[in-house]
Amino acid sequence: MAKCKICGDPIKRCSRRKTNNWCHTWKHHHFPKPDYKTHHFSFIFILLIIIILYVMISVIEVTPIQTSISPTPIETKVSTIVITPIQTPISPIPTSTPTPTPFIEKYNTNPKMVNYNYNLQGTKGQIPYTVYGGINDYLKSQPRGISYYQGESPPTDIDYIIKHLDNKEQKEFIDPLIYKIQNITSNKDDQARIAISFVQNINYDWQGFETGILTSKYPYEVLYTNSGVCGEKTELLAYMLREIGYEVAIFRFDIESHDAIGIKCPQQYSYRNSGYCFVESTLPSIITDSGANYIGVGQLKSEPKILEISDGSSFDSVSEEYNDAVTLNKIYKMGSVLDENNYNKWSSLVNKYGIKTSEK
Repeated sequence: MAKCKICGDPIKRCSRRKTNNWCHTWKHHHFPKPDYKTHHFSFIFILLIIIILYVMISVIEVTPIQTSISPTPIETKVSTIVITPIQTPISPIPTSTPTPTPFIEKYNTNPKMVNYNYNLQGTKGQIPYTVYGGINDYLKSQPRGISYYQGESPPTDIDYIIKHLDNKEQKEFIDPLIYKIQNITSNKDDQARIAISFVQNINYDWQGFETGILTSKYPYEVLYTNSGVCGEKTELLAYMLREIGYEVAIFRFDIESHDAIGIKCPQQYSYRNSGYCFVESTLPSIITDSGANYIGVGQLKSEPKILEISDGSSFDSVSEEYNDAVTLNKIYKMGSVLDENNYNKWSSLVNKYGIKTSEK
């Protein structure tokens, strides 16, 4: 039997530790005893390395998550999208379109402040608005005709109207006025009432009417000069009601040479069952009242053309105006001498709608 290399006693291979030779007596282990301090230190060292590696891995894993939620790339993308179109118009080089639009800044010249009056169901108001001679002069210089080739259909009435309404340059100078009206009240029908009264209170161009020198003003020219004849004021009102969001048409009375607005409304209140309520743009009057007498022609009796301008909302709260117009026309038929009760009714309606009379 093999002997212990140290003590010489017989030894056997331990069944539990196959690599170590023990004394037969099992009392002494002749290999160096484990250095438990060294092992303890090694264990701590390994544990520290594991912790350090774990921390490093955690940091590496967190970093891309933080980057993905960082607002920086989002702001960069938004800045690129938003800033580019704002800078483009400021550039001295026109945008590359088939027909370059002149710069709006070019027409911001010769400003003047105009106070426009309106009446909202008895409450008087005023809208101060700056108008510019630059854009007015530009529109005055624009041709009134529409060119077309031989063999093509000639322009229609609606073509000429749309030419005036859709001018891109004037849009930039009229739309801020629409926003002013919309800021007065959130009630859409009242916005329409303000716009209607606003245009009705613009002066009628008696000089142009009497001399026959009419230039077919663009809507903005009516604003700038604060005057216009029926067709010109009607186009301005059509523009405003369209931008507020209503379905709009123009009643064209060829025999009487007169234009008026049609605004979509309930059938029972509409003019001649057209689906559009009659709105006079020439002077202050009640919506739906078509019974006025016009110089040289009297009342409107011919069948008008209905020139549809835009789709949109219906003026549904018109029943009050309709009933008031019926009442006022009944009073007019009583003659110039009224009893106290009817005079008070007349006076109340005149003040409610800002109707101009010989007493004022």
